[in-house]
Amino acid sequence: MLVTVSCELDCSAKEAARQMVRPELLDHVAWPVMRFVPDRPHPSSWTPGDYPVRCVAFGVVPLGRQVIVIEVPESDQPWVHVLRDNGRGLSGILRGVSRWDHTITVRPHESDPHRTRYSDDVVIEAGRLTPVVWLFASGFYRWRQYRWRRLARVAFAPLGPADGRNDGSDRPA
Repeated sequence: MLVTVSCELDCSAKEAARQMVRPELLDHVAWPVMRFVPDRPHPSSWTPGDYPVRCVAFGVVPLGRQVIVIEVPESDQPWVHVLRDNGRGLSGILRGVSRWDHTITVRPHESDPHRTRYSDDVVIEAGRLTPVVWLFASGFYRWRQYRWRRLARVAFAPLGPADGRNDGSDRPA
């Protein structure tokens, strides 16, 4: 099943693209609905590779482990930026999620270069639980975009400088 959620951000597409590769942004926009506790410290920016994490819902409910599988697909339009997490569940409740293919796309707003069109597209496969997982994902990505919009309005200040590291041990602001 497919989840597609889009919004407009109060920042340039270039700034949104710079921010979307920051693991601390994931931590911030997912909080408090979901927490991704890395098996090893996250890199300073997402690069292609596998990143195993433990998932905790609402700060207390362990869901199991999943792998975040980062890809940076080339866009045929140089002003469009794409980041893909083609992950899957590994253990616990998440073991049943055989596919969590999430693509983030940022592109300049059609009429305002200081705004961005942001989209989350997620293909989910979880057997008989797919409709339940789809329902959760629909709400989760709306929450994430709400948090993205708030961050963009304040120039991503709560995340600190873009060259900082976050090992997942701090609770996001």
